[in-house]
Amino acid sequence: QGCAYFNTFYNTKKYFNEGLKAIERAKNQAKTQPRTAPVQAQSRRYPATIKRKGPIAGLLSFNKCIEKGSKLLELYPNSKWVDDCLYILGRAFYYKQEYEEASKKFEELCTIFPDSKFVPEARLWWGKTFIEMKDYIRAEEQFREVINLNTKESLKNEALLGLAEILFLQEKYDQAIDEFKKIVSRIDDKELRAEAQFKIGECYFRLNDYKSAAENYYKARKFSQTQEQRYQSEFRYGISKKNIGDYGEAVNIFKNLLSDGKNVEHFPELRIQTADCLKREGRLDEAISIYEDIGNIYPKTVFASEAYYNMGMIYYKDYLNFEKAYESFKKSQEAYPRSEPSEKALKIIKDIEEMNRIKKEIESEKSKDENIEVSGDS
Repeated sequence: QGCAYFNTFYNTKKYFNEGLKAIERAKNQAKTQPRTAPVQAQSRRYPATIKRKGPIAGLLSFNKCIEKGSKLLELYPNSKWVDDCLYILGRAFYYKQEYEEASKKFEELCTIFPDSKFVPEARLWWGKTFIEMKDYIRAEEQFREVINLNTKESLKNEALLGLAEILFLQEKYDQAIDEFKKIVSRIDDKELRAEAQFKIGECYFRLNDYKSAAENYYKARKFSQTQEQRYQSEFRYGISKKNIGDYGEAVNIFKNLLSDGKNVEHFPELRIQTADCLKREGRLDEAISIYEDIGNIYPKTVFASEAYYNMGMIYYKDYLNFEKAYESFKKSQEAYPRSEPSEKALKIIKDIEEMNRIKKEIESEKSKDENIEVSGDS
């Protein structure tokens, strides 16, 4: 029997690790494939602000993990690996985005095995789970439990980041800034400090204080430990500069990022932002040229839809060329029909069509009047 339950636990752990590897493979694969939509900045540990769509990487492995783990709990409830198993199952459900089930497993572990070595980490994951469930009160409770436990400093630091993240998600940006600043000043973990410094910039950005946002994104660049952290800090620095009105500096930042092949997955959004700066500077033909390139290089993506929409707006508002505007808006709609730019383009398409209809009616009435005058003269 001992051999049987060991094998069951071994397979539970094996399938869980396979699920993690599948997630890592999916991340690496995504970096080499053209994107259809922008990559959103997010916290590595607390990605609750991102809506996840599509298939879940490692789903089959996590299902097998849960099957084996549940069998172990049912057949061998007194085995020495029950707490290990509960911890694994909680995370497997978390990665499957089945947060209610994940919460139950973490609760079982912490309640039935309060002295287990896995309790501090389980409570941290429990807090993350509550964040995904948008239950910020209970998330805060779990993070504070971790801070008060006699456990590793690294876990307490992650819990501190979790508390700050809750304030951010609740849009309490001023309070969040104070908490993120404490993390930056008190914690030695470079990756945590990088995340906290970046989030300070995000808070100021959400408060429309783009000058302070730019200053803090600039600082975040120095803390960044990964390629993605460096990119996001630099990119948001450029966006803040654009919003301040420093278009020349923003263009230089985006061009610098475009010169680095490691940022290839972000090239479409960088070109969009470069063109937007040129448009705001009044360099309309240069902006149109970039928008046309984006539409050709990245067809059937939200980037193409946005590029054609922006190009259409230049023709519509700046050049008053309604024919070319109409063509551009139609291309925006065809490129990515369900995107926000496409929906905005559709509204203007209808306006132009209505304007053309009225114009034809007026011309038709005018032609009739002229014909009546001619026949009256004869």
